[in-house]
Amino acid sequence: KLRQTFTYLNCALQHEKLNRGPWKSLEKYERKLAEMHTVQVKVVLEFAENWLPTGVLVPSYFIKILSYNNRVEVYRFPNVVSVWRKPYKDYQLQDYLVVEGCVE
Repeated sequence: KLRQTFTYLNCALQHEKLNRGPWKSLEKYERKLAEMHTVQVKVVLEFAENWLPTGVLVPSYFIKILSYNNRVEVYRFPNVVSVWRKPYKDYQLQDYLVVEGCVE
């Protein structure tokens, strides 16, 4: 089953500073939560007109929705260099609309 996650259908261009910065820290937090709770994780991408010369559309934002123990936490990260060295908690949304189907 793990192999199924390693396909290009499960791939998005994420800025390295996001991937190695607050996104990585949030994943560490998720693993800690999973030691105590069953955690459901959904990742949602937002797109603007950010095309690479190769014809690839780059996500503008990465949104992560964590559901556990009757709680929901939503984080929205811009896909840019400026997120580097910022804590993931800076990107937690207090007011949000969860789209139907994103939380089970």
